[in-house]
Amino acid sequence: MIERAERQRKLQTTPCWSWSGVDALNFSERTEDLERLAAMLPAKQSSDEQILAFLVYLRGRFARWLHQDELGPTRGQQTAALRALKKSIQTLQRQLAKGAPSQREQLDAILGNRTDSSVPTLERIYEAAADLERYLQVSDAPNRKIDWAVKIQTCTETAMAQIQCLDTNADGKILLIAILHGFDRLQMCPLHFGLAETEQWLNAYWNVVDQTLCELNERGGADERVSLKLLVEKLCELWERETGRPVTAHGMIKLEYTQRTETEAGRFVTAAVEVMLPEPPWFDKRSEFSQPIRAITFLPSRQPDRARQILVIMRDFVKRSKPRRAA
Repeated sequence: MIERAERQRKLQTTPCWSWSGVDALNFSERTEDLERLAAMLPAKQSSDEQILAFLVYLRGRFARWLHQDELGPTRGQQTAALRALKKSIQTLQRQLAKGAPSQREQLDAILGNRTDSSVPTLERIYEAAADLERYLQVSDAPNRKIDWAVKIQTCTETAMAQIQCLDTNADGKILLIAILHGFDRLQMCPLHFGLAETEQWLNAYWNVVDQTLCELNERGGADERVSLKLLVEKLCELWERETGRPVTAHGMIKLEYTQRTETEAGRFVTAAVEVMLPEPPWFDKRSEFSQPIRAITFLPSRQPDRARQILVIMRDFVKRSKPRRAA
């Protein structure tokens, strides 16, 4: 058991390269269970066909949300990838700084003389270092100078590969931080973009990755089940829209706490969540990501756990809805 726990810990703190949150939407599953769900609504403003179409759409979206937000890389895996990228950028910065003044002047000249402004910065660094290597070889320069150009290529190639292989969730977080800081991480270099500008850009990129990593590390406690929250709130909105009745939520029957919603709206939402869960084979295909607590919540056998989560989410929905109703 200790060895298994250690393997799982290592798995969850290893970068999950090349994972994508994109998943196909499936609206073609059987609808009999959704029809029974629609029949649970005590009143309807829309036709049965309209309600069924909405439920079909919502079930398809829920599977996509699950894939992206719950059965994807853990926070530990994302931070591990960001740490690796941060280290690679820093290694490149240090390698550039190691160059002798004459070497840096040569690289600066090559960077500044490149006229293709459509090439991203990292690719531009790589190509300039390759040009410098060829020039030094032709001119019979010392091996130490050639090695410097080769190492720059290696460092740049590593950083580019990691950026391209970042999981889409971590990459999206970097994008949000970059936008907040006004940083263009794909920086198409203008003319006369020399070594000094390149190093400034690398420093800014390092800061963006560092800030993203800090924000992830600051999030303590268990990850929020964002997919479940989104689904429950959409179902609550459907209830209020169709029945004209406010959502209520409590977990009491005759002064006994049941850990699930014991209201009419709550029973509808709870039943709907169970109906909209993907079939077991869907989870089997994603078994690699089924170990974290947030993912375990959605496994078919964990219905009591989901019921407790639904109660918490619905209580919060009711609490936030009260000011709107009062207005």
